[in-house]
Amino acid sequence: MPSVTKPNAPRTLGSQILWLTFTNLSFSNLISQVEVAKELAKRNREVYLFTIRSNKAHSLANTPVLPGVHIVSIPLRFVPVATPMIYLSVLVLMLPFYAIAMRPRYVITERGTAILGLLFKRLFHLLKSKIVMDVRSPPVGTGNSQSLRDHLNDLSFRMSMASAKKYDGMTILTTAMRDEICSNFNIDPNFVGVWTSGTSTTLFNPEKYDGNDLREKLGLSRDFVVFHHGVLAPTRGLFETIKALSILRDCHRDLKLFFLGNGPSVQLLKNAACEGSVKDRVIIHEQVDYKEVPKYIAICDVGIVPLSNSPEWRYQSPLKLLEYLSMGKPAIVTDIPANRGIIGNSKCGIFIPSIRPEDIARAISYAKVNKASLVEWGSQGRSIVERKFSWEKVARDLDEYLGRI
Repeated sequence: MPSVTKPNAPRTLGSQILWLTFTNLSFSNLISQVEVAKELAKRNREVYLFTIRSNKAHSLANTPVLPGVHIVSIPLRFVPVATPMIYLSVLVLMLPFYAIAMRPRYVITERGTAILGLLFKRLFHLLKSKIVMDVRSPPVGTGNSQSLRDHLNDLSFRMSMASAKKYDGMTILTTAMRDEICSNFNIDPNFVGVWTSGTSTTLFNPEKYDGNDLREKLGLSRDFVVFHHGVLAPTRGLFETIKALSILRDCHRDLKLFFLGNGPSVQLLKNAACEGSVKDRVIIHEQVDYKEVPKYIAICDVGIVPLSNSPEWRYQSPLKLLEYLSMGKPAIVTDIPANRGIIGNSKCGIFIPSIRPEDIARAISYAKVNKASLVEWGSQGRSIVERKFSWEKVARDLDEYLGRI
């Protein structure tokens, strides 16, 4: 049976949002939607967030939420292909009842649930509900443009964009992504709203953590730590970062690379560290609960986001970068619109022209040589997040767009 969280107080008629996600109920996958839903609730919206719930660790299932936020989670064991199809089938059965009972003011779909907006378009419009498609990214590939998976991802994305034109509105992650998608798919930019990634400046607050105790516990007290957290996958510049560490092996003996997370490349990254003779300098730590992530960011000297200048990353709004900056940590980043759009020309960003190991190595060496300035540079990043990328600001952007359609 679906699990539903319940609010403590009723909301204003016409304030309801029915949000049909296609992601699993875990902090790492669903953090943006959940945090924005919480902020929308503070703005007197009532949000029903539909998700998949598996037995994965670090689940949001038992996480308290605000009055006005309902998480409707469908319990399904993850099986490739089968789970998404079953989830959509369950939503097809449930959705008409929820829609008629709620009479939502807005229905938000994502790429995976776009078909539902079309299938129930007549019902939603009969109930005077506005349908909006939310796009968080273009298709993220495997790195092999000839693979069947990448072709299917691209086809799915194109079908979603065609569906979006039949909706009442569309939201996108960044202004640059909006401009490119509108140009490629002949969509009016005025039709599209923008709400970016954000972060909790309360949770990711450097004043709460000094990192020294955890550094000592992990045996890193005397080391210069370069930090990355998130999915450990082939196309995120992580193998190049290990090669950069190999380049610096002899000239910076106290340099450590700390990966926090899991993913398909864990064993391959360990193998790469062995091949580069830096096995003892690469730490791969298992994923932790999201609320614990700031403690681990606090141990580092500098974060790293080595995303390539490829279509799937170029116009992103990297959540991990915002979290580093919110924790007062400068970051080594590629010079792509995704990172420039957040950092601009601030010193909190150490920009590299590419993900070539030599470029990454030079940036790490530069950060280490300027270790005494890193705290000052990091404070500039914290200021950027407070002004432009708090969840409160992000939710306000979304709410104001919804009010215009």
